[in-house]
Amino acid sequence: RTWPTPFSGRISIGLDLGSRSAPDASVTIFDAQGRRVRALYAGALPTGRSRCMWNGHDDLGRPVAGGIYFVRVAADGHGSVTRKATLLR
Repeated sequence: RTWPTPFSGRISIGLDLGSRSAPDASVTIFDAQGRRVRALYAGALPTGRSRCMWNGHDDLGRPVAGGIYFVRVAADGHGSVTRKATLLR
């Protein structure tokens, strides 16, 4: 789950792995053209709920333009899910 969307400051990305942890997981932001904008997280995720935040900046710390972005969460043994997020500037 991502909220709020649209967002202007930062967006929260909720993760829920249920009763199994993921030894290898990632949270990545892509722009509408499919280019990677920001790698938010890479590593193990525990069972249950956790979250990450994205502040609308790229990997170099620069603010990105307003528009549509995609949040992709991939977790070993759990598959992947992609959600749309709209950034307002």
